[in-house]
Amino acid sequence: MSVRFVATEILSSADGLSHGETQVLETDEVRAARAAGGGGGKTLYEQLEAEREKQQEAYDANTKALFSPGEVLDAEDVAFYEAEQRRAAAARAE
Repeated sequence: MSVRFVATEILSSADGLSHGETQVLETDEVRAARAAGGGGGKTLYEQLEAEREKQQEAYDANTKALFSPGEVLDAEDVAFYEAEQRRAAAARAE
């Protein structure tokens, strides 16, 4: 999910000091954002928070994979490695 902020209003001032008036923008970008859902009605903070949580989950999954113990050998693998060790020991003994 990419966070996309589209300005829909601009603060304006007649005297340059107080910015109490707002001017609504109706540009093509604003109309396209509204048609596309504009973030599902979420505020910019909520969108950024969701993106941060998504990245944190991906980081946690990667970290867990890096530091988790390896796969455990099953009985068939153990038997194979023991047979290989016996074969190697017999070859060294000869």
